[in-house]
Parts: sequence; C-alpha cells; structure tokens
Amino acid sequence: MKTVYFNSREGLRCLSNFSADPVTFNGVRARTAEHAYQWSKFYRSDPTHATLILQTYSAVQAKRAGARQGGGKLDPAWSQERSVKLMRSLLQRKLEQNPGVKASLLATGDAPLVHRAPWDSFWGDGKNGRGKNVLGKLWEEIRSEVRRLG
Repeated sequence: MKTVYFNSREGLRCLSNFSADPVTFNGVRARTAEHAYQWSKFYRSDPTHATLILQTYSAVQAKRAGARQGGGKLDPAWSQERSVKLMRSLLQRKLEQNPGVKASLLATGDAPLVHRAPWDSFWGDGKNGRGKNVLGKLWEEIRSEVRRLG
C-alpha cells in the first residue's frame, strides 16, 4: 500500500493545517486550521493576542504569533493532550466545512497518511522519518469514522 505524504508544499496539501481551507470554530471564522489552532491557545487568556492571530494573513504568520516567542499570554490550561484533542476537532470541522477536503481524504483509500515535516517530530515524521506523525494519525482516524458513519 502506497503511503500518502502531505504538507503545505507537497502531496495532498489540503490535509495540511496551512491549506487555504477556512474553518469556523467556537463561533470564529479562521483563514486556516492553523489560524484556529493558534487562536485557541490564547482566546481565553489573552483575547487581544488571539484576535491578532486571526488577523494575520498567512498560516506561517499565525504559527509565529502563536509560538512561545510570539508574545501573548498562553492559556494556563494548555497542554499537549489538550492540543491533540483540539487539533482533532479542528480537522473534523475542516472536513465538514470543506467538501473538497473530504473527497480528497476519502480518495486516499486505506493508505497510511504521513505529515512530511522534518522540522516536527510530534505532528509530523521528523527529520529522520521516525516522528510520531500525530497529524497523519488523526486524519487516518477521521477517515475511518467518516467511512463508518457514511
């Protein structure tokens, strides 16, 4: 079975958080899933910074603004576990709100999905290809659910 690799520059780009597929989450419309993800880190603890994140033009800018050095007061309840649950929720909404993403995901069949990200060994495959690939695994779970539920 052929593995499907993706990131914002190659492969099935629509599975990347950086793809230009808007997401409405908690009543807020974000340009990308990355915008919504970074906004979620601050909307309770620093609403002004959260708003600035939503106003950034690109997903790269949103990510930088949401990084530790990006300023803003991070929600004290933020944790890795919470971030994974949030990401799963954002991916589900992205799929529901963007029919093309759903069609592309289902077209992958049962292929393993790998977020090709040498810079990230948690969400992606890491520099040596042995990262946790959490983003790819979340998409695989969601794909299975969509098929099961019809």
